[in-house]
Amino acid sequence: MLVRSTLLVAALCAGLHLSAQKPDAALIKVHEGVALHDKGDFKKALKKYDDALALDTDNAMAMAEKAMTLNSMGEFEKSAALCQEVITKHNGAREMPMVYVTYGNCMDQLGRPEASLRVYDQGISVLPEMAMLHFNKGVTLFGMDSLAAAQVALQESARLDPYHPGTQGLMARLLERQVNTVPAILALCRFLILEPEGARAEECLAQLQRLTMSNVKSDKKGNTTIYLDPSKIGQLEDTVIHENDFRMAETSMQLLGSLNLAALIGGALKEQGIESEAPNPATNLKMQLDLLAGNLKDNRSKNFGFYWDYHAAWIIAVRDAEHMEALSYIANASSGDKAVKNWLSANGDKVGAYYDWEKEYTAQFLKAKQ
Repeated sequence: MLVRSTLLVAALCAGLHLSAQKPDAALIKVHEGVALHDKGDFKKALKKYDDALALDTDNAMAMAEKAMTLNSMGEFEKSAALCQEVITKHNGAREMPMVYVTYGNCMDQLGRPEASLRVYDQGISVLPEMAMLHFNKGVTLFGMDSLAAAQVALQESARLDPYHPGTQGLMARLLERQVNTVPAILALCRFLILEPEGARAEECLAQLQRLTMSNVKSDKKGNTTIYLDPSKIGQLEDTVIHENDFRMAETSMQLLGSLNLAALIGGALKEQGIESEAPNPATNLKMQLDLLAGNLKDNRSKNFGFYWDYHAAWIIAVRDAEHMEALSYIANASSGDKAVKNWLSANGDKVGAYYDWEKEYTAQFLKAKQ
């Protein structure tokens, strides 16, 4: 009788607890908290999440968003603890997958990159198709100077989400570190069509200009000198094709593509009294990319690797579809050049046509990957 009464009381209490939960009202509070977080009002956002949890204990969204806000406030230990709680209580965090990204970032911020990698690997084991987990794993590995492992993670992120500019930008930095100039240039171009304006675009455009003109120097008198890397020329004697081998294309760029051809030709014509259209960063880039894409197309059948299948195939397709002009102007949108700005304003149809083509191309790429 005592046991039955105890069980009855427990059942009644459980029923009262369940009836007290108000998930719909809690969701409203969470959305209010997210809006406050986005405005940078983190303390008020935390209050909203706590209100939500008072209405619906262990609400997954409230817990995950609170963890993200704590992370933004620099409360990394508290955020990490809450992330672990979400993972434990909510089916390995399948309901709130971004909690792994928050958790891993906390470990990074606490100077524990190995722990961060364990978090990302745990998340990937649960959600292998989540691109952000692979990207953030790549960020951590890059910071640890584990370039080969970072490259694998970033390639997977790029496969899963071709529209993520951060993946392309970090990949370009990694490739430059590896002195793999051609795919670095192509990754930067891809970043710039995904995110053509803003501080990050300005940085990527500066990197692109540096890489495309790295072996050309001009003095104060306007004399131009081309410097060729003898090691690159020597490597052409090796007839063995390696994975992601861009030796031919890079040598071609050194000989021709790195020249500011439009500027040099325009200057020569002007000396002869012949007026020509003034070059600008976009026309220069178009000339360089046209030359590069042509070289890549000629050598594609003999080469293999991720960057050939992903970036080289893309720039060849852009050229074949006659969208290189639009791409070059879009990529220079943050240059501040007046001619570039005027072209973009006057050619919205070409810009739109490029992005329509890009959408279809990427859809076919994703379909082929599946």
